[in-house]
Amino acid sequence: MPRRGLAGGFPGKPRFGGPHGDAGLTGRKIIIDTYGGWGAHGGGAFSGKDPTKVDRSGAYIARQAAKSIVASGIARRCIVQVSYAIGVPEPLSVFVDTYGTGKIPDKEILEIVQGERSNFRPGTIIINLDLKRGGEGDQRASSHRSGTAATNCNLARTGETDTME
Repeated sequence: MPRRGLAGGFPGKPRFGGPHGDAGLTGRKIIIDTYGGWGAHGGGAFSGKDPTKVDRSGAYIARQAAKSIVASGIARRCIVQVSYAIGVPEPLSVFVDTYGTGKIPDKEILEIVQGERSNFRPGTIIINLDLKRGGEGDQRASSHRSGTAATNCNLARTGETDTME
């Protein structure tokens, strides 16, 4: 009988396991990491993952993009969703929804965000948010809404306006 191997969806040979390999100690506090359910998430946990995992770094940059849209006054509320595929350097899709609070149509806001599309590449996210600096320990101890990389991603309510700060 011929010997069969296992096929995986890895873009290359896996070199390590545990939290650094997207396994082991991941998966804690998913809802807290995403604002108690106010902000949507794809189900991937942030804790215990290195910055190359887009379920963590992609969420950070999507929050930052939404925050920028709200801070610029284009909308009072905004969610930015980004989807990725393993081994593909560009996001597969980017989606913007302002929940009807946009001063311009969501389609135009999406065009602005997609003009910055290179900022959604995993390697660029790591550099722009300084995710390899080593401050992730504070985030694991409390929440991904605090600490070095996520400092700009906190949700605050000011009157009737929801802002990401």
